[in-house]
Amino acid sequence: MKGLINIPSQKELAKAYIKLNEASRVEGVSIQTIPTTAQIALWSQWCRLDPRLAELFVRALSICWVHLPPSQLNKELAVMPWPTAFGVLGEQSKDYLLKAPSEKMAFNYWIQCVMVGLSKTSYELFFIGQRKIAGKEMYLDASLTIESYYKWGFLSREILVNKYSNNGHTLISRSRRQSALRFLLKKKKRITTQDYINWLEGLVSRRQAQMDLQNSRLLKPDGRTRGRTYITARQRSK
Repeated sequence: MKGLINIPSQKELAKAYIKLNEASRVEGVSIQTIPTTAQIALWSQWCRLDPRLAELFVRALSICWVHLPPSQLNKELAVMPWPTAFGVLGEQSKDYLLKAPSEKMAFNYWIQCVMVGLSKTSYELFFIGQRKIAGKEMYLDASLTIESYYKWGFLSREILVNKYSNNGHTLISRSRRQSALRFLLKKKKRITTQDYINWLEGLVSRRQAQMDLQNSRLLKPDGRTRGRTYITARQRSK
């Protein structure tokens, strides 16, 4: 795996923190406080080493993206070791911070221009050096990867917005939910909807969780709607 030529120092990271905080102001953003496209491209790479920087980056991008020329940013990213790391950060800005449908649509067009010609990676952990090798957290990152990472060839389940509430959204693809359900059923033969939601760490809406369990060929419902549990189909047939 290729990487950065120079690892950022604590002093360099601190400067990036300050600049991104300045760019995150909803009011009073000026040309002086907006990072350059070169800085944005470089800091998007540093985000893989520092989750706190990634949080600040996502917040700042949701405010200052309109001031960043997409073609110039594309050129800056093209020479970086992990150009599609920016795609992950952009997806999280759009999904969790932009509210107005018209703004999301405009952002979609903008990020398509930014990311043109940049190929996704071969599915590696997004954050570097943050997990114990072959540990439980690494396994969960791989098995419960949310779509903003998976779309660009990365693996992680981290939402980079402080105190973000899922608020009834499903963030994991159907195929990955099915895989997680099969693994859960190896551990438990009888489950509830809440068991399933907890297993997916809250990254699925309750409505979607209910539909997944009701439509699964692996399960049979047991009991009425209130207090209903699901048992493996094989167990029910015995």
